[in-house]
Amino acid sequence: MILSVSEQARLFLLACTAGFAIGFVYDAFRIVRVAIPHPFVLIQLEDVLYWMLVIGGMFIFLQHVMDGEVRVYMVFGAFLGALVYFLTFSVVIMAVSTTIINFIKKVLAVLLNMIVVPLRLILRIAAIPYSIVVSFVCVLSKPCKKLLQNSVACVKIRRRKLCRDVSIIFRKR
Repeated sequence: MILSVSEQARLFLLACTAGFAIGFVYDAFRIVRVAIPHPFVLIQLEDVLYWMLVIGGMFIFLQHVMDGEVRVYMVFGAFLGALVYFLTFSVVIMAVSTTIINFIKKVLAVLLNMIVVPLRLILRIAAIPYSIVVSFVCVLSKPCKKLLQNSVACVKIRRRKLCRDVSIIFRKR
């Protein structure tokens, strides 16, 4: 298919726009990584997902715009668009998003402290009667333990006597 120079220029600008979109999608992944720290394996999986999205998006773009024909200026336009995006807009977007994310984290930390500090105070206040009860139980546990052991021994003795009496009663018959 033969294209005019103006049509090639239009397609080149569309490819540059696709490159901008590629850069923006990558920044979205980067923003998520800044907001929620990821382990190395998950970062690798995200990168694979990103490249699958880019490849699929470029395939659909080329199918729609050029009927599947790949031209060098289209690839160069996408690369140039992504490069321009990363050198200009990406710096600003990442700085602003990092600032917003840090602000949100600080607000959440303050809100969490507003919830946790009263709970800590309640637990400390509740710990005082608890410690008194525990110390009281510890003081009483030694005599109670002996009393319990004696009562268990007493029950065993009575059980033996009862078993002996029952066996005597049934032997006589």
